[in-house]
Amino acid sequence: MTLMLAATMPLMTLGQDLFDLSLDELLKIKITSQKREEDPQKASLSVTAIKGQNLSDWEIESFLDLESQVPGLVIGRSGYDPRPAMRGARTQQVEHNDLVLASYNDGVYQSRHAQTMRPYLDLERVEFIRGPQGTLFGRNSYGGATNALSHKPELGTTESAASLSIGSDSLVEAKVFTNLPVGDTSAFRFSIADTTRDGYIENLYDSEKSLGDRDGFLARGQFLWSPSEETSLRIKIERWEEDSNGYASFGYKPIGIPIDAASGLTSPFGTLVPLIGKSETLGNSTGTTGAGMDFANTPQNDGAAEASLNPYQINSDYPSQQLIEENSLLLEWEQNFDEIKARLILGHSDFFDQRLEDGDFSTYNSTAGGQRMDSQTSTAELQLISPDDRDLLWIFGVYYLKEDLGYAYLWRELSILVNNAPDPTAPPRNEWASWMEELRMQTESLAPYFQISSKITDSLNLILGARYTADNRTWSLVGLNTDTPTILSFTRPVVEDSDHKWNRPTWKAGLEWSVDDQTFLYATGTTGFMAGNFKTGTDEYDEQTVTAFEIGYKRTSDDDRIRLNAALFFNEYEDLLATTFIDQDGTTLGVVDNVGSISSTGLEIEFDWLPIEELHLGARASVANSRYDDFVSSNPFQTGGKTIGNTPNQFQLYDTQVAFSPDLSVSLFASYDHHLANDSRIVPRISIHYNDGYRANDEPYQFAQQPSLTLIDASLSWHPRDDNFSIKLLASNLTDELRLNRANRFGGDVAVVDYAPPRRYGIQLSKRF
Repeated sequence: MTLMLAATMPLMTLGQDLFDLSLDELLKIKITSQKREEDPQKASLSVTAIKGQNLSDWEIESFLDLESQVPGLVIGRSGYDPRPAMRGARTQQVEHNDLVLASYNDGVYQSRHAQTMRPYLDLERVEFIRGPQGTLFGRNSYGGATNALSHKPELGTTESAASLSIGSDSLVEAKVFTNLPVGDTSAFRFSIADTTRDGYIENLYDSEKSLGDRDGFLARGQFLWSPSEETSLRIKIERWEEDSNGYASFGYKPIGIPIDAASGLTSPFGTLVPLIGKSETLGNSTGTTGAGMDFANTPQNDGAAEASLNPYQINSDYPSQQLIEENSLLLEWEQNFDEIKARLILGHSDFFDQRLEDGDFSTYNSTAGGQRMDSQTSTAELQLISPDDRDLLWIFGVYYLKEDLGYAYLWRELSILVNNAPDPTAPPRNEWASWMEELRMQTESLAPYFQISSKITDSLNLILGARYTADNRTWSLVGLNTDTPTILSFTRPVVEDSDHKWNRPTWKAGLEWSVDDQTFLYATGTTGFMAGNFKTGTDEYDEQTVTAFEIGYKRTSDDDRIRLNAALFFNEYEDLLATTFIDQDGTTLGVVDNVGSISSTGLEIEFDWLPIEELHLGARASVANSRYDDFVSSNPFQTGGKTIGNTPNQFQLYDTQVAFSPDLSVSLFASYDHHLANDSRIVPRISIHYNDGYRANDEPYQFAQQPSLTLIDASLSWHPRDDNFSIKLLASNLTDELRLNRANRFGGDVAVVDYAPPRRYGIQLSKRF
């Protein structure tokens, strides 16, 4: 608070004559994070709102690019799944679990992690809300929520725009939108993006099988009917496809087996031996089994399964596959009555995701692994909202979700192995593992909620909100049809109609103080929870809960040229999940359970300054202390753990840094709009993002530590006199930093990691019609 109050003084003394452009004009934006349109500077929550033009200016193409703009946000990734973390809430499980940091598309919940990767196309804005949202948001957004809001059709406006980008790794990306009015009361808007890109992860075995490529397509069609200012109806249809080699299923880069030199056994703290196959150097370690394919020590090294030291090279024979298909539909109706606004949002998505990768990371035609997911999700939300010009503001709503989910971990056996190599005398197998099972689960959630803001005085408001969520899950397990092992067919009943219910109230309470027209303070307490889920067989793990407190300060200078927002937070998470690893016929399966808690305290700052008309300077910063409390997880390696509660070889994570949670992260950015003599403009932009390091997994693996890193992105755009055309040169990760997205242990004690892309360049041509 001392920092916040001290910072107020210089803001109050800045002279009007220094500026010609207001911050409001540059960053003017309204948010709907509390289900009504409002100024983010007068909202009692930490929200970063980025309008569509700024998304384009700073090359924010997807959820992965938000880190530099959102204080404290770190986004890891394994395969195609993002693993976001902030304020101590980290993403550890991504299979059939709910999202820790919820994702919404035009207010509609996205139930699967991979759906978060839908490209940003023709958006009005993105809102990122930090901290639990246990009252107003659909799935009790446990650690925070992001909402990508499409640019709606505009009445009475005919316009179109197109862009073409080419760049590193043979990038070719085309985007186009058009807005077409129909009379005075209706309009259509169509948006399309098509992207192709070669992989940045070179496959030495076959360059056509390189990873990290893109072959994606996104199309959106919208219709808006608004016969009066009081009535509107919007219908939106989207189709999204990705059909490429992909990013591997769970991680792409084997870096060896960690060996304790003294014992010869595998250890999370051992030295990496760059062999994942047969080796005479590993003594009696199970590391001799490579990726778990062969359980006999063999007398020679195996060059075919040696891990390359280059982080962007693999050597695999099996062609990785990634297929994503999604069709979605939105219907949004609003009606303003005299004393109430009614809003109905209906959403449906049909999402399919299948991935396969080389199971042994070698040139042997031996195994393949991956996952298949099929999700049909329908949501309905009815909101009743008071007028904005009342001393008592309120919103009442009811939310419903139904998801039918099918999920299977896939394992394909391609040949008979002897000494970790295919037996040349045996015919190919090409069979799916007999132990595979598909989880078929139905989730239903019903949640009535309300939130009110009541004036105590002219400048002081009381905030109260509550939600009651009733979640019910029913699941069955269906085994592979072992009569036809070459066909991926799940028909054998294993578990039928097991079910569990999780019902819980959550709340928000707080005070808002409008000190003056430029200064706003708030203090809130909120709770949130995530329902339990399937664990194994008929068993489930229990719900996870969070209690959070926040003190916020928002200040804009008298002349609207400086904005300073700060939030001090404390979050306490209980009954969190950890993963136990089980080796199964050459691969590793994970079983999760509630084991521990996390405490997180910190300060987040957002700062924007316009010292002159053409120059915008900004900063985002987070200083946080996110630590595990009593938190026990299993050690999948042979040694390195300790006995806890009569269970040997465990990790006690107490007082260690939470995964993907650096103690310090800072983003600095600047843009300068320079006018040339011929009335054209050039606009250089630079963004510098720093954090002081984190661990890319819960477990304290030595190979999972990301050192401190600094990422620099830059662009230079030219706009001719009419400003309807632009050319932009851009570069990301200029210093070519090696960034660790995820690190984990796979079968046979192999350490496998995932790295973010290296330095990239590009050029973009844009034209507005």
